Amino acid sequence: MMNLCRSARCIAAAGVVCVGVGFAGSALAQNCKAEIAKFCAQAQLGRGRVVECLKQNDQGLSAPCREQARQAAIALKETRQACEEDVLQNCEGQDLSEGRLQQCLKRNRAQLSAECQRLTDLMEKKN
Repeated sequence: MMNLCRSARCIAAAGVVCVGVGFAGSALAQNCKAEIAKFCAQAQLGRGRVVECLKQNDQGLSAPCREQARQAAIALKETRQACEEDVLQNCEGQDLSEGRLQQCLKRNRAQLSAECQRLTDLMEKKN
């Protein structure tokens, strides 16, 4: 089933940007590999689910993983706030499943706010 972006969904989907864009090669994946396998193997990628899972298992995390999860949660929140309007304006009515939000924002980069551009560029460099 397609996950078409409609107002409330677009706002919520902005959370995909941070973790979805940079997860595979990110410091979070590197520093939390064992913890993700142990606690979050069933968590689907995107929308901050892995970060949320790690936060819920905070007591079982190594110090480097705990710090990376904290930083990822902050970045996720900042990106949601910075890109909310951009997602609504540029991705409304589009299928945003399976990393398509990233593609939508890349395709519409010139129309993004400066802060959303900066944050999505930063996450892309981490990938």
